[in-house]
Amino acid sequence: MNTVDNYKIIEKIANGEYGDIYKVQNEEEEIRSLITPLMSALKNNELFQNVVYKHFWGSDTIRQGEQLRGERSRIPLALKVLERETPLPEDFSDNFQQYFAKAVDFNHDNIIDVHHTGSIDGKIYYVMEYVNGVSIGREISTCGAYFEPTACRIVYQTSQALSYLHERNVVHCEVSSKSIILSNNNKPKLHTKLHRAACRDRWGIKDEANNSPLIKDIRDLAVVFYEMLTGEIAEGEINIDDVEASDGAKEVLQKMLSSYTDCQEICHDLQEKDLLSVKF
Repeated sequence: MNTVDNYKIIEKIANGEYGDIYKVQNEEEEIRSLITPLMSALKNNELFQNVVYKHFWGSDTIRQGEQLRGERSRIPLALKVLERETPLPEDFSDNFQQYFAKAVDFNHDNIIDVHHTGSIDGKIYYVMEYVNGVSIGREISTCGAYFEPTACRIVYQTSQALSYLHERNVVHCEVSSKSIILSNNNKPKLHTKLHRAACRDRWGIKDEANNSPLIKDIRDLAVVFYEMLTGEIAEGEINIDDVEASDGAKEVLQKMLSSYTDCQEICHDLQEKDLLSVKF
């Protein structure tokens, strides 16, 4: 398989229970990008620019074309083809479209963007932002514990992302060291795991009368915090005494496990205890 619809496959970057993930390039955008040097050379010919922009960029004016050129840069994307050994639920397709329609509107610096969905050979695929980095879990397995301020900043930024979702009545329900990708510039990016949400037909929609799904996100992030501080993947019940960290970090971790009910409480206490003083 060299292409999926308009997406040219560059390489396979991961595989998992729900299918493979590929690094891809949108061929239509690549064609558009090829005319950039030509447009620069002919920038003084307004008639020619308008004709070419209208044809290649879907724009009737030079100004609109310039805006589109900035938006359609030749950055790689990630494409996941959904398949697995055991059959997907019968209502999976409808569920997925429902969750995708909601996720495509998310706009947060610490959440992986989703862009497009389609099907090929009867299999659903979706296209998302490509993050050049590794999961927190993989980095822990290869490099061990994180420097405490770095771990605190990852928790802070991920809490902001979760708070963004919670404000939109969505609870993640799959927060783990595998679902947080750390980019090469050390920015955590939360994967919304659309395919898993659609498979269980529940995205943890927040219930005003029962916020337990929301609290689960906080407890799950606490496990990630523990893993970053100890350099070990958690198995079973967490023992705070196993953590070698400052009193402030251990107190925040304890509250994440037991008493916090809102992600903004985490952010407040990390700032209040001056645990974010060392930047990435």
